[in-house]
Amino acid sequence: PFVDRHCKQARFPYDLAASMGKVGWFRPCRRGLGWTSSHDSSDERIPHNMPFPWTLQRYILRELTKTFLLAAVGLMALVGLGGGVMNMIKLGGVSPGQLLRLMALVLPLSAALTLPIAALFSATSTYGRISSDNEFVACRASGINLHILFLPTIALSVFAAGASFGLTNFVIPRMVQNLNEFVGSDFSAMIEQRVSGPRGLTLGGKNTYRVYADRCLSVADEPNRVTLERVAWVEVEQRDWIRYGTFRQLHLLFHPTETPPRVSAVAVGVSWYDRKVGRFFENERQSIASSQMSSFVPSKIKFLNLTELFHYLDHPTEWHKVRERMASLRIDSGRLEALREVWDDLAADNTATISDANSSMTIRSEDDLQAIKGDSFQLGRVTIDERGTEGRRNITAERARIAVTGGDDLAQCGLRIEIFNARVGGDPRAFVRGKIVLGPFAIDSALIERLHARSDEELLTGAAGVGSQRFEKQRENILAETGETLRRVIGAINERLASSLSVFVLVILAAALGIVFRGSQVTAAFGISFVPALFVIVAIVMGRQMAQNEGTHTLGLLLIWGGIVLVTALDGWVLLRVLRR
Repeated sequence: PFVDRHCKQARFPYDLAASMGKVGWFRPCRRGLGWTSSHDSSDERIPHNMPFPWTLQRYILRELTKTFLLAAVGLMALVGLGGGVMNMIKLGGVSPGQLLRLMALVLPLSAALTLPIAALFSATSTYGRISSDNEFVACRASGINLHILFLPTIALSVFAAGASFGLTNFVIPRMVQNLNEFVGSDFSAMIEQRVSGPRGLTLGGKNTYRVYADRCLSVADEPNRVTLERVAWVEVEQRDWIRYGTFRQLHLLFHPTETPPRVSAVAVGVSWYDRKVGRFFENERQSIASSQMSSFVPSKIKFLNLTELFHYLDHPTEWHKVRERMASLRIDSGRLEALREVWDDLAADNTATISDANSSMTIRSEDDLQAIKGDSFQLGRVTIDERGTEGRRNITAERARIAVTGGDDLAQCGLRIEIFNARVGGDPRAFVRGKIVLGPFAIDSALIERLHARSDEELLTGAAGVGSQRFEKQRENILAETGETLRRVIGAINERLASSLSVFVLVILAAALGIVFRGSQVTAAFGISFVPALFVIVAIVMGRQMAQNEGTHTLGLLLIWGGIVLVTALDGWVLLRVLRR
């Protein structure tokens, strides 16, 4: 008789084991842990040319697949059709017809949430049922290594982890883009929903217009043009209402080809009240600055696919929040360089020339220059020789101020000269003015081209703008925004990789617990397997939040992967120690 000392088996019918080995079913082993050949020199030893038990593997895989598919379909229907996913992405402002069409786009998100749970339940229930029917006892008694029977579970866990990885990193980000494209394709319906909502339609650049309307008219031949009638609006500066009134009509034009898409507006029949001056005004026609159309789902790092995440990992300054700050910094850098060129010329020989296509100014100062403060500097005892299309004149003053104007682009900026107590003309009959403003004069095109050719790294580390506190503050803010973007990208990449890998180790643990807690305790095993799953989820979420902060970035990354390391160690302990007993 064959005695298994490690598994505490009493006796094993040798004739039965030999007959099973001869027909090629199983090959008994001395330790009950694998296919080790017998070293018995007896002529009746068991044959050791047993094939791999593919029949058992296919049987277990078939049972796993059935349970997995049923659980996945049920959970996807519950999460997707039950409205939970819709509430999660806040599908406000969508018509019922659009809602039905959006359901097909929402399914990937519900699948990403439910497939790991379905795999967990399938592994627990299937291995628990097989263990309760003593099928694993028969396999072990026949010399089958129980660890080999986890191959179907490994295949299921790899599939669930791969599906979760693909959905999270590629399918769901594409779904977000489809949502924005889908809603943006029906511009009139989107505008109608927003103007009738409690927050209204938001337009404008520096100041924000909140628009409400009674009627929304669209033109069949122009799907990107909408006309609003009987419009009420409020203009907001930061958080204060500065103007409010009505439009007889508001014409909106959507520009979907621009990146990001923008909306321009022209108002007709404008009446408003200005709170700053306390008066009513009327105007027949008024243009509203072009504004970016807010996305249906906002652009966030968590909605990027894996390729985009690695792109922004190498080029964080291309992220839209950093890019907007960089564009503003580039404009301010050009403004300061143009101002500094004039200051350097005056500091060298007390003479500077400012000119454009229409006029030219030669400035002379007899006093020492004051330092640049903000976007201007002052000079004393000034003489200005102006030559323009209307002729030539000479201006003298005790004090002048040279400033640089702002704009949405560097080409819109210019140099302005403010002259105080100015005397125009050189004879005693010259008249005196309290203040004269000359300009603005366009910035030199060569300076604009040189600035556009400068890289972001050079702009952030160059000498331009040194001495301007506002410029240095902008640099610090951009560097802080860039660092935060990098940390968010790194946290998102590690979170997604860890979430997908956690499915693999958790499904294997669930299968092992199903064997240990067999029979009527399968539900308990499924519940117990949720404890490490909950621990891993909490560790990943907390780690991602901590990884976004500069002081706890490294600790957050360690926390993300620490939970998986602990569950992997728990897998090894259950498989190698608990399962053997």
